Amino acid sequence: MSKKHNGYLTMLAVMLLFLLLAGPAAAVVIKSGDMVSVPNGTIKGPLFTSGNNIIINADVDGDVFAAGQSIVINGQVDGDVIAAANTVRINGHVQGDLRAAANTIEISGQIDGSITGAANNIGIREGSNVKRDVLLFGNTAELFAPIEGQVMGAVNQMHLNSSINGDVQIWDVQNLVVGSSAIVGGKLNYRSDNTAQISSEAKLGEVTRLTPRVRPDNKASKEGISWFAGLLWITTGVLI
Repeated sequence: MSKKHNGYLTMLAVMLLFLLLAGPAAAVVIKSGDMVSVPNGTIKGPLFTSGNNIIINADVDGDVFAAGQSIVINGQVDGDVIAAANTVRINGHVQGDLRAAANTIEISGQIDGSITGAANNIGIREGSNVKRDVLLFGNTAELFAPIEGQVMGAVNQMHLNSSINGDVQIWDVQNLVVGSSAIVGGKLNYRSDNTAQISSEAKLGEVTRLTPRVRPDNKASKEGISWFAGLLWITTGVLI
């Protein structure tokens, strides 16, 4: 069975599950194909999309469920965004939460809720804003925009150069860089073999580095969550 066909079946299963839970009064918009473009305007969601390339320019009154190779959201989403793709880009305004599993996640817009993401590369760019918490699992993460909640996760490389009102809890990181524009309102705790590179101009509260414990061979660790485990967890949630 082809990957494209599997994607359509997954989207159909999610749609049917939603219909069973939501009841007959719910309005549903379904769009699929190799190239899916939702033009400017306002549509009543939830919106289900699947395809290789998905571009959503419309404002969606409801949640957005998207699966494909490339997903770009330029409009306003009044609900949550749940996405699984090779690339997920949020340029618009999401009033709910973002939950995404991808190779690359790029945030350039505003997220009023929380972000839960698993990806090889994760970027929260200048000009964006996150109103609640951020939970990340991945290889590299760059946080360059204000986050009003806390930051948690496990990544190999993290560059933090923005304001964070809450705590920063990094359960596993190889290299942590804290730039000159970083402001952390709470505690900064990280577990790493390496001491973080912290700019003298950064404004931080209490900073605690925990060193990884030696783990016996062939035994699963009881502490911490690998980014790969996080990826599987989030992907499973997206598909279910």
